[in-house]
Amino acid sequence: MSKVRILIIEDELLVAEEMAGMLTSNGYQVCESVDNAMDARRALEMYQLDIILVDIKIRGEEDGISLAGYIHSNYSIPLIFVTSMMDDPTLQRALQVKPSAYLIKPYHSHELQIAIEVALSNFQHQQVADYVRPVQNSQSHYTLKQSVFIRENHRLERIEYDDILWMKAESSYVDIVTPDKHYLLSTDTLGSMLEKLNCRWLLRVHRSYAVNVNKVTALSGNQLEVAGQTVPIGKNYRAMVKQFFQVL
Repeated sequence: MSKVRILIIEDELLVAEEMAGMLTSNGYQVCESVDNAMDARRALEMYQLDIILVDIKIRGEEDGISLAGYIHSNYSIPLIFVTSMMDDPTLQRALQVKPSAYLIKPYHSHELQIAIEVALSNFQHQQVADYVRPVQNSQSHYTLKQSVFIRENHRLERIEYDDILWMKAESSYVDIVTPDKHYLLSTDTLGSMLEKLNCRWLLRVHRSYAVNVNKVTALSGNQLEVAGQTVPIGKNYRAMVKQFFQVL
């Protein structure tokens, strides 16, 4: 069984080294330790990570909470805040980016291990639950949640969520692909678009792609087949995708 791969984001060198030692002793693989958001973004592209440990106070203008918001919007990776900052305003900001756990310094090795295992378990169950949770009050859900109006050529066109094949992030816009046409929408990120749509069967499978799980016809290696086209599965999404699609 492969080791859990971890990225540490911590601005104090001695603290980061101590944390890495605890993790290694408990059988985890520390891919890298960085102290700022820029290096964290580079590491996110470089490694196939299973979990991220981030301090709220890091080097540079961007703090750990802002970085966590970026990670939440662009990746499907559980994240734990490891920090000594316990004031209520900071806690409320931290909770808005939906961390998988919150560990207060100082901590012991077994507390760190428990936080990681709980965070991994909760994250995996939540990822699946988001797409298999039964719909309550299906009529109101259909009216409000199962379609969206998109402005196209000076008019509003209605798109049923079930007609969406996949979505692809392209620089500053998202391409929504249906059997009939492509809709290009200006948006911040693919993650923010998925949050706005709030559709339980649109599954993010890559930093730049989300698919309609009901339209997936085949899985081959690190690709999905949708309507005769292939969609890549990102390295940080593979475990979740395999868990979602039951294979006999």
